[in-house]
Amino acid sequence: MVSPANTNLDAKLNGSGRGQSLRLSVAQQNAIVAFLGTLSGKDVYTNKKWGNPFLTN
Repeated sequence: MVSPANTNLDAKLNGSGRGQSLRLSVAQQNAIVAFLGTLSGKDVYTNKKWGNPFLTN
């Protein structure tokens, strides 16, 4: 729910529950879905290649 006290809220976020149309082509939509698929993985917390690059062993 949108707080009426938030005077900095963009008018496009009117709380109607409907998102705004980004007018993306099917190819653009597919590219976004493919990109988001690359952000998941099962070893993100255990594989050293995803670890802190500033730590030394």
